[in-house]
Amino acid sequence: MVGLGREDKKDNDLFYTCSLIDYISRKTKNIRADVVNQLGRKRLEKIYDLADVYHCDNIDQVSEDFIAEAHIPTGRFDNVKECKYSIPSHWDIGKVYKRLIKQVAASEKIEVVDALIKVYNSFISEKIDDYNSSVYYENPSYIYESYRENKMLIKQWLKDAGIKREYTSMEEKVVKILNEMSEYLSIAQMKKLQEVMLKVCAENEADKVEIPNKDFLEMFLDAKKIEGCSERTLQYYRVTVEHLLSQMGNSVRKVTTEEIRTYLADYQKNSNCSNVTIDNIRRNISSFFSWLEEEDYILKSPMRRIHKIKTKTVVKNTISDESIEKLRDHCTEIRDLAIIDLLYSTGIRVGELVNLNIDDIDLEGRECIVYGKGDKERRYILTPRQRYI
Repeated sequence: MVGLGREDKKDNDLFYTCSLIDYISRKTKNIRADVVNQLGRKRLEKIYDLADVYHCDNIDQVSEDFIAEAHIPTGRFDNVKECKYSIPSHWDIGKVYKRLIKQVAASEKIEVVDALIKVYNSFISEKIDDYNSSVYYENPSYIYESYRENKMLIKQWLKDAGIKREYTSMEEKVVKILNEMSEYLSIAQMKKLQEVMLKVCAENEADKVEIPNKDFLEMFLDAKKIEGCSERTLQYYRVTVEHLLSQMGNSVRKVTTEEIRTYLADYQKNSNCSNVTIDNIRRNISSFFSWLEEEDYILKSPMRRIHKIKTKTVVKNTISDESIEKLRDHCTEIRDLAIIDLLYSTGIRVGELVNLNIDDIDLEGRECIVYGKGDKERRYILTPRQRYI
């Protein structure tokens, strides 16, 4: 029992020593290894041997004494300030180091102070002191095994998730999310969330197939075809987007707003086209990138900040009644007269008139049905004159 009591006391002494090291490091803004090396072996042995005495004093005063005695300078390492989550106390970190140092001393059969110096000067110290990571509250056996291998190991639940690589910052990002969700989810839910996030985040970028620009265009055109766009509209989309892509040297996923602005400006300058034409091109390109965004191929369309190009409103000259009468007088066939009157009275397009069938005309209802641009159906009222031509 005496042996056990002595062992417990030395555990507490080691715990206090590690906690004091962390307190001094925070106060002087130094890396833990630098503080340990500045204190030196003799002072570390002194702290460890008299820890129960120092523990009775104010830790701030004890730290001031050793800072002055060891001439520890003020550094720039401030992991407390950089911590975005709950900050562990110096006692919390002291406990982590105490457990690890005990295991190292026992397994390597070396003195506790030697093990302390060795641990603080290893790569694991940097990992533990990153409070934005998960290392400092990991299972002690996992920390120890990682220390032995001189790298963060793949944990079993990472293996189960199909992740065949070393512990990296990806896991630390997952931990940040888990920290935010911890107060809302149960332990079982947290574990499941962790597994799902790791599976998603661990996709190997090298295995992702880069989709060629031409394939993006074909998928876009297929989508527009399903929406009901005519072949003429689809061809206009194709020509417009193909010309843009031929001028871009990289994937559509990486095209920027400035690159498209430059393209539109150069296109208008070189082709000497009107604002109306360049705005039509802008609209087609915008439709393409909006589709990419909707389909989650890109995060944000580069066209969002490229607005409609101002165009002058051109008022077309209307045909006079006198000119209409001249046209009618020169009609030698009743069909020609019907065409002139129908175009003038209803305002339908020439293409709509050409596609007009006898079945589309309802003489009793005094109307005709016209299928126009975009397969849109419109109804026009016939005047008495048109009915009896």
